[in-house]
Amino acid sequence: MSKFKVRIVNAALWPIIAPVPQDGGDVENHEFVVKFKMKSDDEYSELLTKGDAGLLREVIVGVGETNDDVQQDETAVNEILKFGYYRLALYNAYQNFLLGIKAKN
Repeated sequence: MSKFKVRIVNAALWPIIAPVPQDGGDVENHEFVVKFKMKSDDEYSELLTKGDAGLLREVIVGVGETNDDVQQDETAVNEILKFGYYRLALYNAYQNFLLGIKAKN
């Protein structure tokens, strides 16, 4: 019998950098932290049918400015998902989380 064990992560804190548009074509990075819930490939495929905001609502289980203040906050999640620059940053970060690609800080 094999001694090999699959390491399964249920959730993890993940840094996010969202480029918030500014005057003059510039951006200001908003750095914050979310807690992502891991989904299997089958679950992820099913969530894709909900669109990017629907998927992100299902996988974000906490949000905060730092690791220490991450908490479940449905109002904050709904607010940030209204804006494309946040959705793109979160979606890309979730892809990295799913695939085990180290976050860039």
